This record gives sequence, structure tokens and C-alpha cells, in this order.
Amino acid sequence: MKKRFVVLVLGLLVPFLLMHTVHALSPSAALEITGPGIDIRLSSEQMLSLQQTTFSTMNISSSGHVTDVVVTGFSL
Repeated sequence: MKKRFVVLVLGLLVPFLLMHTVHALSPSAALEITGPGIDIRLSSEQMLSLQQTTFSTMNISSSGHVTDVVVTGFSL
């Protein structure tokens, strides 16, 4: 259940995030994923300490616009 919930959250956030280029993480940034049976809270320091992975993917917008993007982030 936890992985499905995280994948669902990331599935909703990734298309939005792919439309923007992020160069740095704000020191005040925080990630909070909560729900029935799950409670994940990470500070920017904790997020930056996780192993980063970079991959290339394709983003298809709701209007059908296709772009190739490179995403760097961490896996929970």
C-alpha cells in the first residue's frame, strides 16, 4: 500500500514538476506525505542526503505535447 500511495503522489506531481527547471532546493523545503498508514516527513537536509538518481523520460502533456526531459531525484 505504501509504494502505491507514493507512486500515486509522484504520478500526480511529476507532470507538474517536469514543466519547470529546478536548480536548487530551498533550505526551508520539506516533503510531507501522509495518509492512512503512512507518515513520511523529510527536511531539505534529509532529502539532499539521499542518493540521487538521474534518468531520461518522456512527458506527454494533457494537450498531447511531447517533450524529452531529464529528471534527478531520490527514491523512497
